[in-house]
Amino acid sequence: MNVRVDAKEAQTSSSALLAKVTDLTALMKLRLNLLVLAAVATGYVLGATVGVSLPQLAWVLAGVLLAGGGSSALNMAMEADRDRLMERTRHRPVASGRVSKDDALLFGATLSVAGIGAVAFGGGWLAAALCAATILLYVAVYTPLKTRSPLNTWVGAVPGALPPLIGWAAATGSLSLPALTLFGIVFFWQFPHFFAIASIYKDDYERAGFKMLPVVDSRGLRTAHQTLICAMALIPVSLLPSVVRIAGPTYFTGAFALGMIYLVFSVRASITKATPAWRDLLRTSLVVLPGLFVLMMVDRLPL
Repeated sequence: MNVRVDAKEAQTSSSALLAKVTDLTALMKLRLNLLVLAAVATGYVLGATVGVSLPQLAWVLAGVLLAGGGSSALNMAMEADRDRLMERTRHRPVASGRVSKDDALLFGATLSVAGIGAVAFGGGWLAAALCAATILLYVAVYTPLKTRSPLNTWVGAVPGALPPLIGWAAATGSLSLPALTLFGIVFFWQFPHFFAIASIYKDDYERAGFKMLPVVDSRGLRTAHQTLICAMALIPVSLLPSVVRIAGPTYFTGAFALGMIYLVFSVRASITKATPAWRDLLRTSLVVLPGLFVLMMVDRLPL
């Protein structure tokens, strides 16, 4: 009899531990951070003209993964009350009550500090400073600004575009014009991407009190204008790696094609303002940026 009870208690304890680990993992938004890691790796590979150090890259990627997961956990803790009001976020660990705010804050802070430390160890002080700036801007500036001004997307695009600079700084110990071209690509790519998300979930964001541009822009004209301007700006900016000689003609041709595709879907969504069109733009965005990264690394040139 006791054996059965002990086995049942052990199974219950094991299930509870697995659920806790699953919730903590969910706080890190690992799927979202995969794109961040791709940006860091691209910056590192393009900057490492004397050869890629796999141990160094591994340390930097591990650190960025921890830091990105930590900032995501902090964001969820800060926005838990609003997340409960949104259909797409109400099942998140803190919003649903499976993880307390205090636990999420502690978990996020611990991961963030550990991540910055790992980046510093593997990539040096400049890469670590950029990593710390990314967390600070995302958590302390962008997150609270989401409830105050539609300018939050422009502010949030800055930390969103820093990952390739982290990789470049880790590889070179400095920043230069070629690195800034990578920043520009990710910066402008973000606007059609995030305006698509905000347009699809406009009612959710409005219910939670987030002042995303599609929420406050009742006619959708400002959203359309900014989407189109940034999609158009991405085309020449995305060609700059070939101009500054960190990528070759194959990248130039491919980047132009991807930029034009992104623009076409942006135009369609901006004109129709229909949810299916915004969804198509969102899906396209998730092909365009990784596509640019792959082209850069395949067609990289020495500085």
